[in-house]
Amino acid sequence: MHTNDLKFDCAYDSIERVCGTDFAQGNPFHFIVTYAGYQARSGNLLWDLYSRGIAGEDPKQYTFWRSGPDANLASWVTAGYLQSQRLRLPDHVFRRLHWNEWSVAQDAKTFRIPEKCWQSAFENCGADHKYAVGIDLAKARDFTAYCVIRKDVSPARLVEFGRLPHMDYTKQVEILAAIVERFGNPRAIVDAGNAGAAVIELMRGRKMDVKKFTFTNDSKARIVTDLCLAFEQRKLLLPKAGRTLDENRAVHDLEMELFNFEPTLLNSGKLRYEAAGGYHDDLVMALCLAYSAASHVPKEPICEVIELRTPLGGRDTREGNYTWHRIG
Repeated sequence: MHTNDLKFDCAYDSIERVCGTDFAQGNPFHFIVTYAGYQARSGNLLWDLYSRGIAGEDPKQYTFWRSGPDANLASWVTAGYLQSQRLRLPDHVFRRLHWNEWSVAQDAKTFRIPEKCWQSAFENCGADHKYAVGIDLAKARDFTAYCVIRKDVSPARLVEFGRLPHMDYTKQVEILAAIVERFGNPRAIVDAGNAGAAVIELMRGRKMDVKKFTFTNDSKARIVTDLCLAFEQRKLLLPKAGRTLDENRAVHDLEMELFNFEPTLLNSGKLRYEAAGGYHDDLVMALCLAYSAASHVPKEPICEVIELRTPLGGRDTREGNYTWHRIG
Protein backbone atom coordinates (compact mmCIF):
# COMPACT_ATOMS: atom_id res chain seq x y z
CA MET A 1 0.00 0.00 0.00
CA HIS A 2 1.43 3.37 -0.96
CA THR A 3 0.99 5.75 1.93
CA ASN A 4 0.49 8.80 -0.32
CA ASP A 5 -2.54 7.19 -1.95
CA LEU A 6 -4.27 5.94 1.19
CA LYS A 7 -6.88 8.19 2.78
CA PHE A 8 -8.01 7.38 6.31
CA ASP A 9 -10.84 9.01 8.19
CA CYS A 10 -10.66 9.95 11.86
CA ALA A 11 -11.08 6.31 12.95
CA TYR A 12 -7.72 5.50 11.40
CA ASP A 13 -5.62 8.26 12.94
CA SER A 14 -3.22 5.79 14.56
CA ILE A 15 -2.36 4.30 11.15
CA GLU A 16 -1.94 7.79 9.73
CA ARG A 17 0.60 8.63 12.43
CA VAL A 18 2.63 5.52 11.58
CA CYS A 19 2.40 5.93 7.81
CA GLY A 20 3.25 9.62 8.06
CA THR A 21 6.73 9.09 9.49
CA ASP A 22 9.89 9.73 7.48
CA PHE A 23 10.63 6.02 7.53
CA ALA A 24 7.22 5.20 6.08
CA GLN A 25 7.44 7.89 3.40
CA GLY A 26 10.81 6.52 2.28
CA ASN A 27 9.46 2.97 2.07
CA PRO A 28 6.23 3.11 0.07
CA PHE A 29 5.35 -0.57 0.40
CA HIS A 30 4.00 -1.72 3.77
CA PHE A 31 2.57 -5.01 4.91
CA ILE A 32 -0.17 -5.41 7.48
CA VAL A 33 -0.18 -8.99 8.74
CA THR A 34 -3.04 -10.12 10.96
CA TYR A 35 -5.50 -12.92 11.58
CA ALA A 36 -9.27 -12.48 11.53
CA GLY A 37 -10.83 -10.28 14.19
CA TYR A 38 -13.98 -10.48 16.27
CA GLN A 39 -15.77 -7.28 15.28
CA ALA A 40 -16.91 -7.90 11.72
CA ARG A 41 -18.52 -4.49 11.27
CA SER A 42 -17.88 -1.25 9.46
CA GLY A 43 -15.75 1.11 11.51
CA ASN A 44 -13.40 -1.62 12.70
CA LEU A 45 -10.10 -0.79 10.99
CA LEU A 46 -9.02 -4.37 10.29
CA TRP A 47 -12.46 -5.35 9.01
CA ASP A 48 -12.56 -2.33 6.70
CA LEU A 49 -9.09 -3.12 5.30
CA TYR A 50 -10.02 -6.80 4.90
CA SER A 51 -13.31 -5.96 3.18
CA ARG A 52 -11.64 -3.50 0.84
CA GLY A 53 -8.93 -6.01 -0.04
CA ILE A 54 -11.33 -8.89 -0.68
CA ALA A 55 -13.52 -6.65 -2.84
CA GLY A 56 -10.47 -5.79 -4.96
CA GLU A 57 -11.72 -2.28 -5.65
CA ASP A 58 -8.46 -0.51 -4.72
CA PRO A 59 -5.79 -1.08 -7.43
CA LYS A 60 -3.05 -0.07 -5.01
CA GLN A 61 -4.05 -2.51 -2.26
CA TYR A 62 -2.91 -6.11 -2.62
CA THR A 63 -4.49 -8.67 -0.32
CA PHE A 64 -3.64 -12.32 0.32
CA TRP A 65 -6.16 -14.05 2.54
CA ARG A 66 -6.50 -17.71 3.42
CA SER A 67 -9.11 -19.24 5.71
CA GLY A 68 -10.48 -22.65 6.61
CA PRO A 69 -8.93 -25.79 8.16
CA ASP A 70 -5.71 -25.32 6.12
CA ALA A 71 -5.41 -21.58 6.72
CA ASN A 72 -2.11 -21.81 8.60
CA LEU A 73 0.70 -23.05 6.32
CA ALA A 74 3.27 -23.40 9.12
CA SER A 75 4.84 -26.87 9.23
CA TRP A 76 4.26 -27.26 12.97
CA VAL A 77 0.47 -26.81 12.66
CA THR A 78 -0.55 -30.46 12.54
CA ALA A 79 -3.96 -32.09 12.68
CA GLY A 80 -3.20 -33.20 16.24
CA TYR A 81 -2.29 -29.66 17.30
CA LEU A 82 -5.49 -28.26 15.80
CA GLN A 83 -7.56 -30.93 17.53
CA SER A 84 -6.00 -30.08 20.90
CA GLN A 85 -6.75 -26.39 20.33
CA ARG A 86 -10.34 -27.14 19.33
CA LEU A 87 -10.87 -28.99 22.60
CA ARG A 88 -9.32 -26.15 24.61
CA LEU A 89 -10.98 -23.09 23.07
CA PRO A 90 -14.56 -21.89 22.53
CA ASP A 91 -15.60 -22.67 18.97
CA HIS A 92 -15.75 -19.08 17.73
CA VAL A 93 -12.29 -18.36 19.23
CA PHE A 94 -10.81 -21.51 17.64
CA ARG A 95 -12.25 -20.68 14.21
CA ARG A 96 -10.94 -17.11 14.42
CA LEU A 97 -7.41 -17.94 15.57
CA HIS A 98 -6.80 -21.20 13.69
CA TRP A 99 -9.17 -21.16 10.71
CA ASN A 100 -8.80 -17.41 10.22
CA GLU A 101 -12.56 -16.84 10.11
CA TRP A 102 -14.09 -13.58 11.31
CA SER A 103 -16.44 -13.83 14.24
CA VAL A 104 -19.73 -12.14 13.55
CA ALA A 105 -22.06 -10.41 16.01
CA GLN A 106 -23.45 -12.86 18.56
CA ASP A 107 -20.84 -15.55 17.91
CA ALA A 108 -18.12 -13.43 19.51
CA LYS A 109 -20.12 -12.44 22.57
CA THR A 110 -19.67 -13.80 26.05
CA PHE A 111 -23.37 -13.88 26.92
CA ARG A 112 -25.85 -15.59 24.64
CA ILE A 113 -29.13 -14.79 26.35
CA PRO A 114 -32.31 -16.54 25.17
CA GLU A 115 -35.33 -14.30 24.67
CA LYS A 116 -37.17 -16.26 27.37
CA CYS A 117 -34.69 -14.92 29.95
CA TRP A 118 -36.00 -11.37 29.39
CA GLN A 119 -39.33 -12.08 31.08
CA SER A 120 -38.95 -10.65 34.56
CA ALA A 121 -39.85 -7.22 35.95
CA PHE A 122 -38.73 -4.74 38.58
CA GLU A 123 -40.25 -5.59 41.96
CA ASN A 124 -40.74 -3.96 45.31
CA CYS A 125 -39.45 -5.73 48.40
CA GLY A 126 -41.55 -8.57 49.76
CA ALA A 127 -41.60 -9.27 53.49
CA ASP A 128 -40.87 -13.00 53.11
CA HIS A 129 -38.60 -12.76 50.08
CA LYS A 130 -34.87 -13.42 50.09
CA TYR A 131 -32.38 -11.35 48.13
CA ALA A 132 -28.72 -11.12 47.17
CA VAL A 133 -26.89 -7.93 46.19
CA GLY A 134 -23.85 -7.22 44.02
CA ILE A 135 -22.05 -3.85 43.98
CA ASP A 136 -19.33 -2.86 41.52
CA LEU A 137 -17.59 0.31 42.68
CA ALA A 138 -16.66 3.10 40.27
CA LYS A 139 -13.25 3.11 38.62
CA ALA A 140 -11.66 6.01 36.74
CA ARG A 141 -14.26 6.12 33.97
CA ASP A 142 -16.94 3.68 35.11
CA PHE A 143 -19.96 4.13 37.35
CA THR A 144 -20.82 2.48 40.62
CA ALA A 145 -23.47 -0.11 39.81
CA TYR A 146 -25.70 -2.32 41.95
CA CYS A 147 -27.95 -5.31 41.29
CA VAL A 148 -30.51 -6.98 43.55
CA ILE A 149 -31.57 -10.58 42.78
CA ARG A 150 -34.51 -12.34 44.36
CA LYS A 151 -33.16 -15.81 45.15
CA ASP A 152 -36.08 -17.60 46.85
CA VAL A 153 -37.77 -18.34 43.51
CA SER A 154 -36.77 -20.53 40.59
CA PRO A 155 -35.59 -19.17 38.27
CA ALA A 156 -34.05 -16.33 40.26
CA ARG A 157 -35.04 -12.79 39.23
CA LEU A 158 -33.18 -9.54 38.84
CA VAL A 159 -35.61 -7.16 40.55
CA GLU A 160 -33.63 -3.93 41.01
CA PHE A 161 -30.48 -2.48 39.45
CA GLY A 162 -28.94 0.76 38.32
CA ARG A 163 -25.96 3.08 38.23
CA LEU A 164 -25.00 5.92 40.52
CA PRO A 165 -23.78 9.24 39.14
CA HIS A 166 -20.19 10.23 39.85
CA MET A 167 -20.07 11.60 43.40
CA ASP A 168 -18.14 11.26 46.63
CA TYR A 169 -18.06 7.71 48.00
CA THR A 170 -19.63 8.78 51.30
CA LYS A 171 -22.72 9.95 49.39
CA GLN A 172 -22.74 6.78 47.30
CA VAL A 173 -22.70 4.65 50.46
CA GLU A 174 -25.71 6.51 51.84
CA ILE A 175 -27.66 5.84 48.64
CA LEU A 176 -26.60 2.19 48.47
CA ALA A 177 -27.44 1.63 52.15
CA ALA A 178 -30.93 3.02 51.58
CA ILE A 179 -31.47 0.74 48.56
CA VAL A 180 -30.26 -2.35 50.38
CA GLU A 181 -32.34 -1.54 53.47
CA ARG A 182 -35.48 -1.50 51.30
CA PHE A 183 -34.81 -5.17 50.56
CA GLY A 184 -34.22 -6.19 54.18
CA ASN A 185 -30.45 -5.56 54.25
CA PRO A 186 -29.35 -8.83 52.58
CA ARG A 187 -25.69 -9.66 52.17
CA ALA A 188 -23.94 -7.60 49.48
CA ILE A 189 -20.90 -8.83 47.56
CA VAL A 190 -18.71 -5.77 46.89
CA ASP A 191 -15.73 -5.18 44.62
CA ALA A 192 -12.74 -4.79 46.95
CA GLY A 193 -10.32 -3.31 44.41
CA ASN A 194 -8.95 0.24 44.28
CA ALA A 195 -10.80 2.23 46.95
CA GLY A 196 -12.96 -0.79 47.80
CA ALA A 197 -11.46 -1.53 51.22
CA ALA A 198 -12.16 1.97 52.55
CA VAL A 199 -15.65 2.03 51.01
CA ILE A 200 -16.47 -1.36 52.50
CA GLU A 201 -15.63 0.00 55.95
CA LEU A 202 -18.01 2.91 55.31
CA MET A 203 -20.71 0.41 54.35
CA ARG A 204 -20.17 -1.61 57.49
CA GLY A 205 -20.42 1.61 59.44
CA ARG A 206 -23.93 1.92 57.97
CA LYS A 207 -24.73 -1.60 59.24
CA MET A 208 -24.64 -3.12 55.76
CA ASP A 209 -23.89 -6.87 55.61
CA VAL A 210 -20.92 -6.78 53.24
CA LYS A 211 -18.61 -9.44 51.86
CA LYS A 212 -15.67 -8.27 49.79
CA PHE A 213 -14.72 -9.79 46.44
CA THR A 214 -11.25 -9.42 44.94
CA PHE A 215 -11.14 -9.35 41.15
CA THR A 216 -8.38 -11.36 39.50
CA ASN A 217 -8.42 -12.75 35.97
CA ASP A 218 -9.35 -16.18 37.37
CA SER A 219 -11.99 -15.01 39.85
CA LYS A 220 -13.57 -12.77 37.24
CA ALA A 221 -13.64 -15.61 34.70
CA ARG A 222 -15.34 -17.84 37.27
CA ILE A 223 -18.24 -15.53 38.07
CA VAL A 224 -18.66 -14.57 34.39
CA THR A 225 -18.83 -18.26 33.43
CA ASP A 226 -21.36 -18.92 36.20
CA LEU A 227 -23.58 -16.14 34.82
CA CYS A 228 -23.24 -17.53 31.28
CA LEU A 229 -24.46 -20.91 32.49
CA ALA A 230 -27.31 -19.28 34.39
CA PHE A 231 -28.61 -17.76 31.16
CA GLU A 232 -28.11 -20.95 29.15
CA GLN A 233 -29.96 -23.00 31.79
CA ARG A 234 -32.57 -20.28 32.38
CA LYS A 235 -31.71 -19.97 36.05
CA LEU A 236 -31.94 -16.16 36.02
CA LEU A 237 -34.58 -13.85 34.54
CA LEU A 238 -34.02 -10.20 33.59
CA PRO A 239 -36.56 -7.35 33.39
CA LYS A 240 -37.73 -6.69 29.84
CA ALA A 241 -38.94 -3.19 30.71
CA GLY A 242 -39.08 -0.73 33.59
CA ARG A 243 -41.87 1.10 35.38
CA THR A 244 -40.18 4.50 35.03
CA LEU A 245 -37.94 6.30 32.57
CA ASP A 246 -34.91 5.63 34.77
CA GLU A 247 -35.71 1.91 34.95
CA ASN A 248 -36.17 1.72 31.18
CA ARG A 249 -32.80 3.42 30.75
CA ALA A 250 -31.23 0.90 33.14
CA VAL A 251 -32.65 -2.01 31.11
CA HIS A 252 -31.20 -0.50 27.93
CA ASP A 253 -27.80 0.05 29.60
CA LEU A 254 -27.69 -3.52 30.90
CA GLU A 255 -28.65 -4.95 27.52
CA MET A 256 -25.90 -2.93 25.80
CA GLU A 257 -23.29 -3.99 28.35
CA LEU A 258 -24.19 -7.68 28.11
CA PHE A 259 -24.05 -7.57 24.31
CA ASN A 260 -20.70 -5.73 24.22
CA PHE A 261 -18.92 -7.83 26.84
CA GLU A 262 -16.28 -9.87 25.04
CA PRO A 263 -13.56 -12.49 25.62
CA THR A 264 -9.94 -11.88 24.63
CA LEU A 265 -7.44 -14.71 24.34
CA LEU A 266 -4.20 -13.95 26.23
CA ASN A 267 -0.74 -15.23 25.35
CA SER A 268 -1.01 -17.53 28.36
CA GLY A 269 -3.94 -19.29 26.72
CA LYS A 270 -6.43 -17.93 29.27
CA LEU A 271 -9.42 -15.78 28.42
CA ARG A 272 -9.81 -12.22 29.70
CA TYR A 273 -13.36 -10.88 29.87
CA GLU A 274 -13.94 -7.17 29.44
CA ALA A 275 -16.13 -4.56 27.78
CA ALA A 276 -15.48 -3.82 24.13
CA GLY A 277 -13.79 -0.49 23.40
CA GLY A 278 -15.99 2.46 24.26
CA TYR A 279 -18.41 0.49 26.45
CA HIS A 280 -18.80 -0.04 30.21
CA ASP A 281 -19.10 -3.26 32.19
CA ASP A 282 -20.12 -1.97 35.63
CA LEU A 283 -23.67 -3.36 35.47
CA VAL A 284 -22.41 -6.69 34.14
CA MET A 285 -19.94 -6.99 37.01
CA ALA A 286 -22.56 -6.05 39.60
CA LEU A 287 -24.86 -8.70 38.10
CA CYS A 288 -22.09 -11.31 38.22
CA LEU A 289 -21.43 -10.48 41.88
CA ALA A 290 -25.13 -10.59 42.78
CA TYR A 291 -25.62 -13.93 41.03
CA SER A 292 -22.57 -15.41 42.75
CA ALA A 293 -24.20 -14.50 46.06
CA ALA A 294 -27.65 -15.71 45.01
CA SER A 295 -26.44 -19.07 43.71
CA HIS A 296 -24.08 -19.82 46.58
CA VAL A 297 -25.40 -22.59 48.81
CA PRO A 298 -23.72 -22.79 52.23
CA LYS A 299 -22.33 -26.21 52.96
CA GLU A 300 -23.92 -27.83 55.99
CA PRO A 301 -21.73 -30.10 58.14
CA ILE A 302 -22.36 -33.77 57.44
CA CYS A 303 -23.07 -35.78 60.56
CA GLU A 304 -23.26 -39.56 60.38
CA VAL A 305 -23.64 -42.05 63.21
CA ILE A 306 -21.98 -45.38 62.55
CA GLU A 307 -23.04 -48.40 64.57
CA LEU A 308 -19.95 -50.31 65.65
CA ARG A 309 -19.97 -54.02 66.21
CA THR A 310 -18.25 -55.62 69.18
CA PRO A 311 -14.81 -56.86 68.21
CA LEU A 312 -14.04 -60.46 69.12
CA GLY A 313 -12.40 -60.70 72.51
CA GLY A 314 -12.67 -56.97 73.10
CA ARG A 315 -13.87 -55.29 76.22
CA ASP A 316 -16.62 -52.76 75.61
CA THR A 317 -19.60 -51.12 77.16
CA ARG A 318 -22.95 -50.78 75.47
CA GLU A 319 -25.41 -47.91 75.57
CA GLY A 320 -28.59 -48.51 73.65
CA ASN A 321 -27.82 -49.63 70.11
CA TYR A 322 -24.32 -48.13 70.07
CA THR A 323 -21.03 -49.69 71.03
CA TRP A 324 -18.30 -47.61 72.70
CA HIS A 325 -14.76 -48.96 72.51
CA ARG A 326 -11.99 -48.18 74.93
CA ILE A 327 -8.92 -46.59 73.43
CA GLY A 328 -5.59 -47.35 75.08
